[in-house]
Amino acid sequence: FFFFKQKTAYEISACLVGSEMCIRDRYMGYLSGDFIAKNVIPNVCQMSKDKVPNVRMNVAKTLKVLMTKTKDKSAEELGKRTLQLLLGDADSDVKYVSKTVLDSL
Repeated sequence: FFFFKQKTAYEISACLVGSEMCIRDRYMGYLSGDFIAKNVIPNVCQMSKDKVPNVRMNVAKTLKVLMTKTKDKSAEELGKRTLQLLLGDADSDVKYVSKTVLDSL
């Protein structure tokens, strides 16, 4: 009998920092654009409020990839709004990456 603990948002975000969000690099080919729009982008955008700057910076990097994998306008708007909010971040690296991503879209 095994008991699996559900991970908290902080535990999830902490594991994503080290690998620069493994979902971005490994699993994109397996996820449909619809799934990305409805499930992945909203969850990644939630992580933009994390207290760790590297998590927020990786949110911007991951949104760049995710937004190219879906044609859903509301998901694209959510991603762009999140990136625009990150432009006002206290961390200069988060601001820089967010600006770079926005400029590339």
